[in-house]
Amino acid sequence: MGLAIIDFLAQIEDFQKMLWEKKKFVTETFYVITVGNIPEAFYPEIAACEAQWQEWEALLSLRALPKDLMSGDPTTQEGRFTFLKAHPTLPLDTRHFSPDFTDRLLASFDDLDELTDGLLIHSENWQALNLLQEKYRERVKCIHIDPPYNTQTSGFLYKNDYQHSSWLVMMENRFLLGWFLIGEVGALACHIDENEYEALHFLARHLGIPIGGTVVWDKKNPMLGLKGIATQHEYILWLTGLESPVYLRPENVRAILRKAQEIIKKNGGVNEASRREFTAWISSAEGLSGGERAYCYLEDDGRIFQSVSMEAPEPRMDPKFFVPLIHPVTKKPCPVPRNGWSRAPETIKKLLEKGEVLFGKDEKIQPRRKVFLTDESRRQLSSLISDSNRGKNYVDKLGLEFPY
Repeated sequence: MGLAIIDFLAQIEDFQKMLWEKKKFVTETFYVITVGNIPEAFYPEIAACEAQWQEWEALLSLRALPKDLMSGDPTTQEGRFTFLKAHPTLPLDTRHFSPDFTDRLLASFDDLDELTDGLLIHSENWQALNLLQEKYRERVKCIHIDPPYNTQTSGFLYKNDYQHSSWLVMMENRFLLGWFLIGEVGALACHIDENEYEALHFLARHLGIPIGGTVVWDKKNPMLGLKGIATQHEYILWLTGLESPVYLRPENVRAILRKAQEIIKKNGGVNEASRREFTAWISSAEGLSGGERAYCYLEDDGRIFQSVSMEAPEPRMDPKFFVPLIHPVTKKPCPVPRNGWSRAPETIKKLLEKGEVLFGKDEKIQPRRKVFLTDESRRQLSSLISDSNRGKNYVDKLGLEFPY
């Protein structure tokens, strides 16, 4: 009798699985196309589509733009044709137009796939990942996901009280499909908290997905609980087959280099005034890390540098690492670091020849090494990120609304 019940339940589950895996229909498809890519033959129909103009007004405040003969007046039918030609980056959404208009518009492009540079899918994620497999396999550079954390307090609309085994099965199905899309140099970043971090890490290893590291996100806002330690962090599991470091984009480096040149030019060269102004600017500029603010010195030739200790991390045994450096002005020996120098004498000699050793005003100050900031300077991504901003702050800057 027991076997009969098990067999019956298995048939029900197999049937449910068959329904779930049945390929789903695409209910509707729309395109967003910049006006500059649309033939002018379509402009009269676009000018007459009030729904589209109302959307542009809501997104871009067209009525607030200056009106003249060259740019056109979007508030009148006569001025809209001119306005369209003057604003080629306007995003037209085909959902506001008839199917006939959309068909004719798409037919006007020789290679629609080649011109399509973005795809937005509104779907259950497993179904969407299956839909993407054939076209995008091993072509995606980055997947960034924020799955259910398997907690009782989350506000997600879908079922979120999976036990460990059911939750892992859900994640396994999607991890594999997502990983199949990742290219040779791509990465999959997955947010998670302490409830399932170990299980997620184990799952990645079990599936043979290479792990590039884990980022600890310090949210600067401890979540107080009824017992134990207040949780102030989450994790981001970084999965990638790329066998090289992950570097941050050097936007701040370029900004520092540009500002230094502006200050030097303003003050007529590298002098006391330009050095003071540069130091003051870099200490207060927004968005710089502590490591970037350390580059607060200007060399006589305009290069930017910071000074770092030349002490060895562990005590040296060889006496050659304790030979003092001679101060270039007083000609007296300078203090030697307690653990000895971090570089061999022949290396320090090369640094001296290149002017990359920073001496104090006299021999009483221990020399330090100059490290210069250049266009090639880059910083490897740290495993710790401190950011108290909510995701909404970033989405708002994009003009989007994304309720939690």
